[in-house]
Amino acid sequence: MRQVRSLGIDGGNSYSAQFQDLSAKTLLANQRTTFDIQFSEIAKILMRTRIDCAPLDVQSPVRVYVAATEAQMLAVRVLEYSIRKHASLAVQVSPLHQCGIQIPTPAAPQNCPRTPFSFQRFLIPALTRYQGKAIYLDSDMQVFQDIRRLWNVPLEGADLLAVQEPGTTGRRPQFSVMLLDCGSLRWDIEAIVSALNEGKLTYEQLMYEMAVAPKIRPSLDSAWNSLERYDPGETCLVHYTDMNTQPWLSANNPLGYLWMRDLFEALDGGFLPASEIAEHVRRGFVRPSLLFQVEHRVEDSYLLPTKARRLDQGFVPPFSAAPLQQSSPWLRPSAVLRAAARGYFHSSLFFRAGRRLRSLLRSLSMPPLSLSVALCTYNGSQFLPEQLQSLRSQSRQPDELVVCDDRSSDNTVALVERFAQSVPFRVRLEVNPATLGSTKNFEQAIVRCCGDIIALSDQDDVWQNDKLARLEEALAASHSLGAVFSDADVVDEQLRPLGYTLWDRYGFRGKRQRQFQKGKAFRVLLDRNAATGATLAFRSRLKEWILPIPACWMHDAWIAVVVAAIADLAIIEKPLIQYRQHAQNQIGGRRPKMSEFLQSVFQDNSGFYQTYVTQLKELRQRLAAFPKLKQADDLSRLESRILHFEARALMPSRRTKRLPIALRELWTLRYFRHSNGSISLGKDLFLSRKWADCRA
Repeated sequence: MRQVRSLGIDGGNSYSAQFQDLSAKTLLANQRTTFDIQFSEIAKILMRTRIDCAPLDVQSPVRVYVAATEAQMLAVRVLEYSIRKHASLAVQVSPLHQCGIQIPTPAAPQNCPRTPFSFQRFLIPALTRYQGKAIYLDSDMQVFQDIRRLWNVPLEGADLLAVQEPGTTGRRPQFSVMLLDCGSLRWDIEAIVSALNEGKLTYEQLMYEMAVAPKIRPSLDSAWNSLERYDPGETCLVHYTDMNTQPWLSANNPLGYLWMRDLFEALDGGFLPASEIAEHVRRGFVRPSLLFQVEHRVEDSYLLPTKARRLDQGFVPPFSAAPLQQSSPWLRPSAVLRAAARGYFHSSLFFRAGRRLRSLLRSLSMPPLSLSVALCTYNGSQFLPEQLQSLRSQSRQPDELVVCDDRSSDNTVALVERFAQSVPFRVRLEVNPATLGSTKNFEQAIVRCCGDIIALSDQDDVWQNDKLARLEEALAASHSLGAVFSDADVVDEQLRPLGYTLWDRYGFRGKRQRQFQKGKAFRVLLDRNAATGATLAFRSRLKEWILPIPACWMHDAWIAVVVAAIADLAIIEKPLIQYRQHAQNQIGGRRPKMSEFLQSVFQDNSGFYQTYVTQLKELRQRLAAFPKLKQADDLSRLESRILHFEARALMPSRRTKRLPIALRELWTLRYFRHSNGSISLGKDLFLSRKWADCRA
């Protein structure tokens, strides 16, 4: 299902007068100030799924056309993210320079556009085939409210709605935010330029009076074009109109932290890959210090160290090299002087020092990251007390412990209840109404966690005293990190070391670790999971992408590979837990005996491959809903892997009939990309195919 139409969505902050008899029984009487909170949740769903959702009487999707050149594409991407972040309707954002229509150049220099994209707005009606509505925006903007509010403003017979800019700004009328009736605007760029060349139209009439639109009404709220100003809760759109201080070009914009905040969110949510920023820096489209700011997660550019600011020495913004028309957007010289003085003050050492002081005071008053531990139990009374004691002994104790018990029949619940009375942190115990199994039990625990960081815990391990401190330290050091996991010492029932670690058992050493650290975590974890749940912690903001966990996956493998697709992962080489091996282990980290290994070689493995393909298809479906993956080729690699293991799962029982399938997989090199090359080829041709993992 890709399209949803409804008769409307209930909202508002009060009921109709005819329902006043229910005033004491409504949700609003139960501490809900408004029902409009649902729209922000709808926006999240639309961002994740890209479903086209709208009431029947509303044109959808919202068509937004953005004036830009290739040099402004990073600004366009952040603008698009800010629109989608708040939009409760489906949105289609189109950069106008990519539409394929050439704009002729006027003959007279005084009629040439002030910027390379000034005339692009006049292409919009033709691009819509002169049908319906459209919104025009400049690329140097950021949206803070639901664009549905702008989209639904009634045209009431006007061809074009514009923002009435307050006269105090000293600027000429702005047509940088417009709602267009494309059915009545018969704009043709060739005809417009011809009118300029023939003297029937001047540049000022075209750009500052919008003379090509017969019926203009400046009725849009000025909050939809706030020029270099921001009032929390009031501003709908910030326009970074002073080109020399735009946040992606200068570190001296006092509102730059707002733009950086959405940039960080776009990166963390997988909407924008970090490689795109590096490419823009390489091509000279954005300031070099932006890459430093992203890597070190410095939200406010005024807090950049001197070494970062030095990176911008010699940087020439792209607009400086463009031939510009000399027509001024200012009405009064006094407004120009005020803007220049403001810019000089914002770039001064005094202003930067003030920002640093305010940042320091704010950081001192801000609470640290909160940390939840999700512990799942089921008949765990034999080993649970030692794990609870290791939680009690943590140098950084959790802010809450969420325990989900899967209907234990021993005294596990009583142990947790006694533990809750003896520790200073909150313990929340939930007993499932029915037995769910390990994966769904962990899903329930994760849902109930409220912390910024969620660390997973088994019932039968023992943690090192600094485990939570080390996990929190890693995640706090880099905002781009989505998760972190460590190695673990494998021990027996009496906690005696067995002489190897989990990473030894999983072969997560050497080449695999180097690939992981080079940003190929998704590829590594897709081949073989090395992130054991009991060693894993992740940011709770990723829950909406992780949940629900498919029943065919183990919770830790699923969380690790999903996070790897959209965010950075880090590893801690020091073993932070003792991973206990005993007869009741569900998975375990015991090394197989040679007899078990040899026996597996001659067993039919098609059932395993079929299950594995089912897992991969579930993953493909989830990744397809993401706005953008961390690595652009991850989805195609996953698709190739599905094809390969489907082929191996469907190998005929007769060896002579396997040859064409095996040769095809050999020709496409999928045996080498997704399996163990000639070894796997030999198994498929001559032997049964059951192995302990997918790299058979």
